[in-house]
Amino acid sequence: MNILQTIFKYATVIFLGIFIFWIDGFENINKNITIFTIAIIALSKAVYFMVFSFKKIIEVSLKNTPYHTFLLFMATNVALIIISFSIDFFCLSEIDVNSFIGINKNIPLWERYLDFLYYSVLAFTNFGYDQISPRTIVAKFLMSMELVISFATIIFILSDFISLKDSISSSSFGKKKSS
Repeated sequence: MNILQTIFKYATVIFLGIFIFWIDGFENINKNITIFTIAIIALSKAVYFMVFSFKKIIEVSLKNTPYHTFLLFMATNVALIIISFSIDFFCLSEIDVNSFIGINKNIPLWERYLDFLYYSVLAFTNFGYDQISPRTIVAKFLMSMELVISFATIIFILSDFISLKDSISSSSFGKKKSS
């Protein structure tokens, strides 16, 4: 699978978050249903990111994939995860203004989104939180999902790729997959 296919798959998943924001524009939909939908879709995306990343790591480990190709995949993966969660945070904040502390509602929409993109980058890189922090259970749940994905992704990036590759290909799992 090449990078463009990966981006297309992730872009489709990200547009689910934008779809939720669009749905909330209809006044007859209950706010709590929309918030619950955001949480479910975010959880689904998180599972998808983890499963897809793990499968891709297995795939590149079983092949003779150069390290720079693996890093390019992981960088793309990280960027798309950050963008995806920033959209989730943004949608949640637009639907429930009490979800996050530190967001100025008096700035333009695109600046509020950039605040959440910044927030997502800080969360993913584990640099902590600046002026923005989750306040509601759903916001904390979304943040926790990003932190778990971040932790798992960083473990894969920081681990010795060659050792990981040798370990997978020598394990019974790797032997079954390559057969």
